[in-house]
Amino acid sequence: MRRFIPALVVSTIVVGMAPFAGEIRDWISEALAAGFVRIMGGAFAVAVAAIVVWVLARIRDDRVRRYGLLFLGLALLVGQLAGWSRADAAVNAVERIHFLYYGLLGFLWLRAFQRGRADLSAPLLALEALLLVAIADEGVQWWVAARTGELYDVALNVYAGATGILVGLALVGPRSLRWRLAGGGGSLARLGAVAVVALAAFLHAAHLGYRVDDPEVGTFRSYFTAEALREASRDRAARWAAEPLGPPGEFAPLEREDWFRTEGGLRVQHRNAALERGDVYQAWKENLLLERWYAPFLDQQNRDGNPFRLPEATRAELERKQPARDPYPYDDPVGRQPLRIWLAPSKAQLWIGAAAVVLVLTAAPAVLRSRVATARSSVPSSDERIP
Repeated sequence: MRRFIPALVVSTIVVGMAPFAGEIRDWISEALAAGFVRIMGGAFAVAVAAIVVWVLARIRDDRVRRYGLLFLGLALLVGQLAGWSRADAAVNAVERIHFLYYGLLGFLWLRAFQRGRADLSAPLLALEALLLVAIADEGVQWWVAARTGELYDVALNVYAGATGILVGLALVGPRSLRWRLAGGGGSLARLGAVAVVALAAFLHAAHLGYRVDDPEVGTFRSYFTAEALREASRDRAARWAAEPLGPPGEFAPLEREDWFRTEGGLRVQHRNAALERGDVYQAWKENLLLERWYAPFLDQQNRDGNPFRLPEATRAELERKQPARDPYPYDDPVGRQPLRIWLAPSKAQLWIGAAAVVLVLTAAPAVLRSRVATARSSVPSSDERIP
């Protein structure tokens, strides 16, 4: 098991740092000041160049395939730079470094699984291990209030790790390039089943919510059912009366996410944005929804020291401007973007599908072994073939 220690140690560090990554980024940003983006980008370019030179220096044989694997890894990197970039240059600079350490994880997991295996199972097992690490990383970020964990980032992490796997395959050479499955099918199926369960659990917690119908407002999305949302409102009213919330956006690194507070904050942002653009109907409906379902949050203070609740004069003006009839049924857009709440499939459907996949993965190796044994038993022995 010693061969797994480097991959496990780095994976543990990555997951353990997840709640503190924001503070680390802010500290580096303050230290580098205006040069943050330039220096981080330069460090990334130097690291990539050093890796490429190192791998090229190690390629002595089977050059076509090994150069091809290295080129494919670089193509994935370019794809990330071109297609996965965000609008914020500072965020992109941080994600480049993020890309590097997930690439390192891919390389380490490949090396761990390659020992004793010379077939396609090693890179596939490394991908499954990467998926588990990425889910754990984003799961921790979803759990804590200071970070946000999403399926998008799980995919980005695995994508970055795949680059490291390709570089590792190019580095090791022909021993790793036997593109067939030999004896690793059972391990692939078992680790794949664990990954399916972990992914289903992450989707269940982070991306599946409920559609709540309110006859007087319309429909809206929430992590809570209607009854759970009412209970959460009563609970927060009691707790926040005794201990009011601090300023928005100030969280301890390990503070747990309060999705009642988060949903209230998102709805206040949507209401205020509608007010700014003059969308009276959206602002009125969102405010009504807040008053009916998130009233304890409205009584907390914003950064200006005022409550989130609208001043009475503003509320009265909104009510006065409302049309006699709703121009369209109100379906609250909060929760649609970014991907936070999916309403289909349902949580039950998700787990039925996950259970079916796990069942197939669990049964597949035994079925394949049975077929191989049957095929071998049907081949006549050497004595039977002698006339």
